[in-house]
Amino acid sequence: DGTPCDNGDVCDGADQCRDGNCLPAGKPLDCNDDNPCTTDECNPLTGCFHHPVDDGTPCPDSDRCNGEEVDAASFLSLRSPLDGVAFYFQEDGRRFLAILDTTGLDRVYTLPEGVAPAVGHRAQVAEGDALSEEYHIEAPLADLPGRVELRQQGKKRFVVIHGEGGETREYEVPYGAQILVQDGEEVEKGRKLTTRSRPLTVTAETEGIVLRSTGSLAILSPSSRGVVLPLTPDLMTMVEHGAPVRAGQEILRLNLPQGETILIDQVTVTGEVATVRLRYRARVECSEMAVVREGDKVERGEPLSKGVIPPHSLMEVAGVLKTREYLLTELQRVYKSQGVDINDKHFEVVIRQILNNVRIEDPGESEFMLNDIVPLEVFQQEVRRLSEENDRIRRQREELVGAVLLAPVSKGGVTLAEAGEEITERLLERMVAHGVRQVRVELHGEPRTVRILEYRLPQGERELLRISRAALLRKSWLAAASFERTTKVLADAALRGEEDPLLGLKPCLMVGKKIPVGTGFPRQKPQEGSPEEEPAAQVEER
Repeated sequence: DGTPCDNGDVCDGADQCRDGNCLPAGKPLDCNDDNPCTTDECNPLTGCFHHPVDDGTPCPDSDRCNGEEVDAASFLSLRSPLDGVAFYFQEDGRRFLAILDTTGLDRVYTLPEGVAPAVGHRAQVAEGDALSEEYHIEAPLADLPGRVELRQQGKKRFVVIHGEGGETREYEVPYGAQILVQDGEEVEKGRKLTTRSRPLTVTAETEGIVLRSTGSLAILSPSSRGVVLPLTPDLMTMVEHGAPVRAGQEILRLNLPQGETILIDQVTVTGEVATVRLRYRARVECSEMAVVREGDKVERGEPLSKGVIPPHSLMEVAGVLKTREYLLTELQRVYKSQGVDINDKHFEVVIRQILNNVRIEDPGESEFMLNDIVPLEVFQQEVRRLSEENDRIRRQREELVGAVLLAPVSKGGVTLAEAGEEITERLLERMVAHGVRQVRVELHGEPRTVRILEYRLPQGERELLRISRAALLRKSWLAAASFERTTKVLADAALRGEEDPLLGLKPCLMVGKKIPVGTGFPRQKPQEGSPEEEPAAQVEER
């Protein structure tokens, strides 16, 4: 625009002014992806974002220009610029994701249950400041009768109970507590082993700004390389709160419908935040007469022409809820046209059975196989099991700090730690970031193999099945065999050695197991009185 730079040169509309010097068109602006930008701005996290180009130069394939049509699947994914820890927090009603530089001076603290923080959000703290109110660790109680053994590892003390059946329980002595049992003493179940701890507080290890979240705190140091990203409904998070993050790992993805074309209206970059205005464009071929006119506003999954909508296509485009509503409406229409009134709940039982199925796209480290089709309840149960295991692994990692490695740790030809080295928080984060699954350590005087890498959760997509196929996927093989393909279902159940829990109505009726019925009705119970008097009826609700 003719604005002079600091050195007196004048940049025209095709040049960029950087650090007082004019850069010719096409020269890279130190972008991560090394793409040459012309009249552009560069975001250090996501590369170049283009503004309108007047010289007719086409945009590189990996960049997005105003007015460009792109595929939703490849539009944008945001990757972490550093190794660290993901930390979610809320501020002024908005949600943020911080990637904390825990390899540097940033720190994350998990507050004990029931302990409130003593500092506010965005408060400035110095090293040694208290971050939480005072609390005590209660005294441990013996879970089983047995013989006491006292151990010490570094600065930590432990009370170990060896049960009569070979079971072992280990209890860490709280800070400043007194041990109430002797080495070799026999104790009963429920015996108090120590006193409670001295008053404790969570203390800042470095100066910085406090970020508060539910049950945890973080300190963002002044020299931090971490980044804080605002989250909107259009962004889909790819990492969990408190999870370690590797440099280059995908942390955010645009929550856009896949398989559609996106028309970019405008891209505005302010600092490290890019605002993208876009519209969807989809071309639909109609073989029947259209039921909409030009200019009408439609929602996803709404019919555009006359005719029957294939449920599989509707589920792929509009999701499960829209498909359920469509099936219920169409089924009721058929029966009501014949003058038959049926309550919605009877149809919903069947619709739920054909919609509540998941096809496994990524088994992760679950018990599923690729392309398995499992009931939604089974899928959710497996995800819940692995999530609980991951919680246990995170707690176990905290206990490893101070333990000694019994074997060297290497990954990808790189030695991360030698045998005999003491485990620190920074070393643990480094091993997890490199994908080390387990380590061999000496913990509480005993050699152990401890897993430190969290399990990968399975990923699946909802699948619509015909009723005959869905009936065979039930957990009850008795119910499945009574529907169709009886010989095949019984043979498969026998080969697998399956057991039927008899939780459904049909298998219980088949084997004659009593089921609770009529429990929603009031029943009559005789009222206590003299034998001569006729018992009065008392209504009791169950």
